Amino acid sequence: MSERKENSSSVVSRRPRGRPLGSKNKSKAGMNMIVKYESPYALHSRVIEIAAGSDVLETIFNYAQRPPQGICILAGDGKVSHVTLRQSNGTILPLQGTFQIISISGTILPPSMPQAPTGLSVYLSSTTGQVVGGSVVPPLLASTPLLLMAACFADAELVKLPFLPSHHHPPSASAHLLDVIPIRNTDLNSPSSPIQPATATATATADSPPKPPRI
Repeated sequence: MSERKENSSSVVSRRPRGRPLGSKNKSKAGMNMIVKYESPYALHSRVIEIAAGSDVLETIFNYAQRPPQGICILAGDGKVSHVTLRQSNGTILPLQGTFQIISISGTILPPSMPQAPTGLSVYLSSTTGQVVGGSVVPPLLASTPLLLMAACFADAELVKLPFLPSHHHPPSASAHLLDVIPIRNTDLNSPSSPIQPATATATATADSPPKPPRI
């Protein structure tokens, strides 16, 4: 009986060697998982190509809807026609012919932002070299394929800045750059004066050339 008890105790205390069953099947993907978070306020650069014959404004608005996003047009290159511009005084100026884009800019806000007037502003050059600019009144047709440099964003934060009276305005950084040390009304002929007047008392002789005035 004692031998059987010793054998049973030795069997119970024995530990299996090697890894537990099924340990090799555990996935280790969670250990190397990288969670990528992208801020909705991040800007993404885009080069948008608009086909010839397309309405520039309509094409940009359609692109901004899939998916809904905001777009800032920064620059562009190409030729346009059927141009109608609104001047700063409200005058509508229709233009005939083809024009080269010098600069083009504008902003389309995302749907989450309060709707504000959006559109494009352009400066154009005619074939004769005349330059005209203003806000675009649609349509604006692309005579050649246009390349637009744009920045796209999913959302934006609205920041409202309150009105501050003039006595609450802190001194601007530019004011420090324009600081000038005042010059006191002192005798300019004094050696200690910060500015010495130009003197022309030097006399020219045949042997020595005239000395330049000291500043």
